[in-house]
This record gives sequence, structure tokens and C-alpha cells, in this order.
Amino acid sequence: MGALAYVFLFSHKRVWAMIEPRDYGKTEIIIGGHTNRNHSGFEEKFERMVREVKESIPGAVRTDDPFDKD
Repeated sequence: MGALAYVFLFSHKRVWAMIEPRDYGKTEIIIGGHTNRNHSGFEEKFERMVREVKESIPGAVRTDDPFDKD
């Protein structure tokens, strides 16, 4: 019964990362995520996580920004 309550009362969040080597010693990191509730809260946390990953890697370049509202 507790598991059933958990399914309906709490949000479920998933984050995926795919890391692949590229030419010239570079690495590509693709990060994605999904939530079933509180999409705006998840978007803020996800964006912060992506920014922290980028800042922790010297010379990192973000090539696709789905949060860019322009």
C-alpha cells in the first residue's frame, strides 16, 4: 500500500548522460531528463546541473541549449 501512495504522491525524476569520445581527444556529453510533475522546478535544477557540469570541464562548449528562449 505504501508503494502505491509513493507512485501517486511523489514526483519521479530521471536524468541520463551519454559520454562518447570524439576526434582530436575531445569528448561529447549529452544530458537529458524527464519528470512527471513540477516541470518548472525540474527545469531549474536540470539547467543548474548542466551549467555545473560545463563549468567543471575546462574548455567545455555548449552546442545545443534547449533552454535558450530566443
